[in-house]
Amino acid sequence: VVPGATRLIRIAGNAAGVDGEALPYLIGLDPAGRPLADGRSFNVPAGVTAVIDAGAVFKLRSAIIDVGSSSPIVSRAGAALQVLGTPASQVVFTSYHDDTIGGNSDGVGPAVSGGQWGGIVLRSDSDEPSKRAFVNTVGQADIRYAGGRVRVDAREESFAAIEVRDSRPSIAFNQITGSATAAIAATPDSFLETSDRVGLEVRGNRVVDNSIN
Repeated sequence: VVPGATRLIRIAGNAAGVDGEALPYLIGLDPAGRPLADGRSFNVPAGVTAVIDAGAVFKLRSAIIDVGSSSPIVSRAGAALQVLGTPASQVVFTSYHDDTIGGNSDGVGPAVSGGQWGGIVLRSDSDEPSKRAFVNTVGQADIRYAGGRVRVDAREESFAAIEVRDSRPSIAFNQITGSATAAIAATPDSFLETSDRVGLEVRGNRVVDNSIN
């Protein structure tokens, strides 16, 4: 690894299980407070770009997809996220309790509602190395039942399905449904236009049945 170089982690689309359903990635905590199969959190490390391929399915409960530093104590500066779905094969982010995709992960009947997980959070020091290009990208994703309150760094916070905090990502051609709060929320500095970069690109998204569309 070249010092200072951006590293990539590629998350492949899910293979089918024995019943033909996509095998989901399970992130967060179950109702008893135990970590799910793929960990209790999804925090992109400093200097790493996480690339999520078309067809990936994530089922979450009491968790967020966290990009950038959530605390001044632990830096995750320069982290970035690229969600690269396609029209024929979107990336799905949904509730652990959603049985309509990825099988019956929780072992009980469907009990889905908005707010069962937080959202995709893009923080101010994420995407730093890109300078001119948009690296943080959420494209062709199907985001369901987000907008919950999640404990991060020992404090509970409320999140939108896509939460932009002084970052300038591209958010395009996504479907956001069933969120308990806003489909997309952004702080004012996310809209900055400077000599080297124009910020927050939002286009072609479909937002339906969220508390705030």
